Amino acid sequence: MDRRRSRFWLAVLLFVCVGGQAQLAGAVADRAGSGNPFDGGDFVRLAALSPPGDTNRNRVLDALWEADRAIGLKALENGDYAKAQDIFRRLAEQGDPAAQFQLADMYAKGEGVPQDDIEALHWYQLAAEQGDFRAEDALCLYFVQGTFRETIVSLLQDADSAALWCRKAADHGSTYAQEWVGTMYDLGSGVAQDYAEAARWWRQAADQGSAIAQANLGQLYLEGKGVRRDDAEAAKWYRKAAEQGFAGAQYGLGLLYDSGRGVPRNTAEAARWYRKAAEQGDAGAQFNLGVMYGTGEGVPRDDAAAARLFQKAAEQGDPAAQNNLGGMYLNGEGLKQDVAAAARWFRKSAEQGFPDAQYNLGLMFERGRGVPRDATAAAQWYRNAAELGFAAAQYNLGVAYAKGRGVRPDLAEAARWYRKAAEQGLAVAQNALGVAYTAGQGVRKSKSKAVHWFRKAAEQGDPDGQYNLGLAYANGDGVRRSYVHAYLWWSLAAGQGIRDAQKGLAVLAQHMTHVEIARAKRQADAFRPRPEEAGAPPE
Repeated sequence: MDRRRSRFWLAVLLFVCVGGQAQLAGAVADRAGSGNPFDGGDFVRLAALSPPGDTNRNRVLDALWEADRAIGLKALENGDYAKAQDIFRRLAEQGDPAAQFQLADMYAKGEGVPQDDIEALHWYQLAAEQGDFRAEDALCLYFVQGTFRETIVSLLQDADSAALWCRKAADHGSTYAQEWVGTMYDLGSGVAQDYAEAARWWRQAADQGSAIAQANLGQLYLEGKGVRRDDAEAAKWYRKAAEQGFAGAQYGLGLLYDSGRGVPRNTAEAARWYRKAAEQGDAGAQFNLGVMYGTGEGVPRDDAAAARLFQKAAEQGDPAAQNNLGGMYLNGEGLKQDVAAAARWFRKSAEQGFPDAQYNLGLMFERGRGVPRDATAAAQWYRNAAELGFAAAQYNLGVAYAKGRGVRPDLAEAARWYRKAAEQGLAVAQNALGVAYTAGQGVRKSKSKAVHWFRKAAEQGDPDGQYNLGLAYANGDGVRRSYVHAYLWWSLAAGQGIRDAQKGLAVLAQHMTHVEIARAKRQADAFRPRPEEAGAPPE
């Protein structure tokens, strides 16, 4: 018997002797000296030496269990699974929670026994019901992993009971369980949704150094859920997690530096954190770093580097990266032009419901680039994007209805889609809607409404809108006639290549004084476009 084992049994002997249980101590010493595990008969004989409820009796039996567990753990360490399993099973059946946990662990891992999650769950539950926090943690893990969710819910009667083990393990300080209890409150899974409780549990785990909890707590501060919104506090927790190498937090910290939330805006620092996350395979960081390389913000412009990063994110299924990669193939930016590859990546993104890509794929079908020309397919992809609110697709779908391209001609539908895009601020759609009101195409004719939409388009710098607004002023259609205003808007339109505007200026000059022409020119020189937010303009 080695010295450590001798010291253990000496402690047991001293305890028992002090308690007056000399016979019991002698029996323990006899078996301990043999170096063999205690068997059932030993426990019966030892129990007979002390009356039920005797504190010494219970503590000695605990000591015997501990001794046998030590032998079982040694056997497990040496790869003697049969011996370990025999010892743990016997102790587990006698009610030893630590042995029940070890036996469950063997079933969970398939060590010395066939891997069997049902048996593992059974023994974990028995151990957990006696307060073994490791078993509580294991039951929590089974539940949150989801693989055996139905099994454990059936075993424990309902999801609330299953979730309870996470709470118990969390109460015992399990960082993993605290992470998941926070997540359960965040999602309202197994408990009533409560962001304040989520923050409380994530803070406990975060204070123990959990990077996941630190990142999640940062997100709550960023969104003001369960805590007062505090961008600086969000940055603090993101940084703690990021410095531990947690990719999600590195990406989040990059976003904060990119936007200047909670930290001074610093695109170089944003790129640094994006890079750390991107190197760990975070698709969002790969995409954002690719955008920075494409624009030269925070890093030197490098289209090839942008394309490589978009490729990595695209291969992980990121729809924005797939769309951008398609654009780079289409334009030959950073890689060799390949319109078929462009169409392929647009389609991958479009099929995930990404409206930009749906619009782009519609353009490819309309023009026959990388795919056969197909007006019906083009209209369908425009519709998909339009229904998601993509303004340029709404306008193109309106054009399809106006001209009968891939759909039955319908001027009312054309005007309806023009309006949707116009109301989002798309200048070309605003002008088209103005034309519809001028001619009464799909809408009731109204010169004043036409002027309203022409003005919106013109003020954004749309040359057709400027020409049409100038024409309205020249003719006094829907607005009081003003040659000065007509000259102003036609000057701007002519400067953008509208020939009819250039011709109109010569006609107007015949009806204007030099002072009026000079005033109109000054106003044109002072004009600055006031763009509204909208989707990308149609090509």
